[in-house]
Amino acid sequence: MDFYIQGHSGCSLKIINDKLIFKSSQPNYLPRLKKQCEKQKEFYELYKHHRALIIPKVLYENFNTERLGGGDLS
Repeated sequence: MDFYIQGHSGCSLKIINDKLIFKSSQPNYLPRLKKQCEKQKEFYELYKHHRALIIPKVLYENFNTERLGGGDLS
């Protein structure tokens, strides 16, 4: 099942096959996505054993800037 989530960053945010996917059609947003990814990994490591929090773990990173199939990334 696929879920589509509206965020505030201007990126598309989707959950597909239990994976969270961020995409941006703006190449200048890539550094921000990388920073968010690093912060998420750090947060997970700090609180992964906390019993009251469920924190998603970053399993895979791909900062591909190419448009696949010539289509829109959003």
